[in-house]
Amino acid sequence: MKVLESLGRWLRHPLAKARHEWKSFREFLRPRRGNRVIFVKNGRECVARRWFNRIPGLKICIRGKNCTVRLALPIVAKGSRILLCGHGTTVEIGSTPVLNYAKIECAGGSRTLLRIGRNVRVYHSMQIQMGNSTCLIGDNCTIASHVLIYACDNHPVFCRENGAIANFQRRPLLIGDHCWLCRGSVITKNAQIPNDTIVGLNAVVTRAFTEEHSILGGNPAAVMRTGVTWEEQCPYFWCPDWQEDGTVNPMPRELRGGQERKK
Repeated sequence: MKVLESLGRWLRHPLAKARHEWKSFREFLRPRRGNRVIFVKNGRECVARRWFNRIPGLKICIRGKNCTVRLALPIVAKGSRILLCGHGTTVEIGSTPVLNYAKIECAGGSRTLLRIGRNVRVYHSMQIQMGNSTCLIGDNCTIASHVLIYACDNHPVFCRENGAIANFQRRPLLIGDHCWLCRGSVITKNAQIPNDTIVGLNAVVTRAFTEEHSILGGNPAAVMRTGVTWEEQCPYFWCPDWQEDGTVNPMPRELRGGQERKK
């Protein structure tokens, strides 16, 4: 009897998984809802029409109407999910080699817009919370693990005197090109991060910054250092040569990684 029960569970497992995949994609397959998932490859757009038109490791669930998801291929994803609950939401993601365990939730609002540039590397457990707001992320950014990006608050805050909403989004949440968001950093609504900026470990960015080539850190975040830049390559590959006078003679670019590179 136990053998038969185990065999029944083994047979039901693939069917349940296939049923779950179909539920994830059937929402935007209904033409009357006006939802579209568009794949962009080599400048050409292709609208997903069937359940097998999908990206491995990326689940898309649309519960609203007139929503658009535009994905530029190739995208290498793992355990990532896009959930659209509102109407008229637009999500655009550029091609990226790393999109691991990213969670994008758009609660609602006809003005909700999320645009992620190309070559944005998401390494683990990034969460983006949207709701009648705008979030723009530039190109060539690196987002470390457990980074939270909140373009809106989950609940409204009212003024007791006149009943006005006190926590609405005054400006788009903007993250420039070539930015590095370190582990545990939090980006809240109305925050703006300029190009070539490093957001330090567990920093909380709550306002707009304008100075490029800087490091932001603290809670709330402030400028810790200016005149810096960064690279994707691990610093252990630099192999600096320490001199007797205490100065450092960095290894040339051709010799990084311990091997001489041909030009």
